[in-house]
Amino acid sequence: MEILVASDGSSDDTVALARRFENRGVRVLDYQVNRGKASVHNDAVREAMGDILLFTDAETIFDRDFIRNGIRWFRDERYGGGSGDLTFAFRDEIGKSENIYWKMEKV
Repeated sequence: MEILVASDGSSDDTVALARRFENRGVRVLDYQVNRGKASVHNDAVREAMGDILLFTDAETIFDRDFIRNGIRWFRDERYGGGSGDLTFAFRDEIGKSENIYWKMEKV
């Protein structure tokens, strides 16, 4: 398994925290200028060496067996992509707003 952390011009400690795991195989792609998620994803794909790509955000929490259960579908050549079910755990008004937004998107 390969883990890439692609930072889109982060101004917080994202890059420094990710670099702590470089000795465990994490590769940090430190894009200095904020260009947007799609642009950074496209650049990270060019760097990736695996056959199955999983995109996520820093605040995402997966179920314990999410990756194992997700990749098993790709043994069947009829499947070429997939997505998860996004749910929000929120503690503030911003989180509540995001939760409402995603509920509308899923309808």
